[in-house]
Amino acid sequence: HRTDIYSLGCMLYEMIEGRPPFAAESPMATMLKHVKAKVPTPRYCCRETAKVLSMALRKDRNKRVQDCGRFAELLGECIGAARARNEGRPPPNPESALRRSANTTGPIAAVMNDRTPVHGIPLMPTAQHESAPANHTSKLVIGGLVVGFLVIVSAMLFGTPSKPDDDDARDEGSGFVPMPATTIDPDTLPKNRARIDSNVDDTQVYVDGIAVCKTPCNVEIPVGDGKSHDLRLAKDGYVDVMTKWQPVSVTERPPQLPDLRPSTAEIDLK
Repeated sequence: HRTDIYSLGCMLYEMIEGRPPFAAESPMATMLKHVKAKVPTPRYCCRETAKVLSMALRKDRNKRVQDCGRFAELLGECIGAARARNEGRPPPNPESALRRSANTTGPIAAVMNDRTPVHGIPLMPTAQHESAPANHTSKLVIGGLVVGFLVIVSAMLFGTPSKPDDDDARDEGSGFVPMPATTIDPDTLPKNRARIDSNVDDTQVYVDGIAVCKTPCNVEIPVGDGKSHDLRLAKDGYVDVMTKWQPVSVTERPPQLPDLRPSTAEIDLK
């Protein structure tokens, strides 16, 4: 569940900044950034929102926001602070954990305060130095916070909790009730549409005992169902050949099947 909170933090960051927190030339490089790199400084949010992003994107899950209810509560405080500044009022809840410190202690690379523009872009105005009405950018920020709040509340209402690991169980006591395992529907998985050839044309191809086509032809094998599927070639007057295959991608080639041999052929056992 704390992995989901990290994912929601990434979504909120992209909704506010217009880009994900990490991007690289390859998926592996992006993943390494998620593991090791500091989160780039947000440019379009006040310090309360930056603090919440820092709390949601901590590398150590034990220091992250621990549940969606708390995440939604913190986002509500951010919305209130943003609206107050746009209306020329001091932010509410001065004793809030989001307001007590101007510095975030999490993974964000640099820390902003209410008055410091970043990359030439001013933050939302404060009561002390600006009372202009909200501009288009600040409206988008509030809209992003509201949508993020709704996403997290929806996750609380409709999300299915997953079984925690040992650390989660120690953190949250013994009140956890495991959910029943879900069944994977093969129809919802991606398919490897492999081409099957044989040394004898019009050979019947069987997948898991079901006749699907005659060579040369394409067969569909689910990817990610955790099963090894039987591939068998059969033709009257020939000895059947078969193999097992569990594709790991939609582009993986099937294993090479032996040539069909006439059933009357002599077998050399030497």
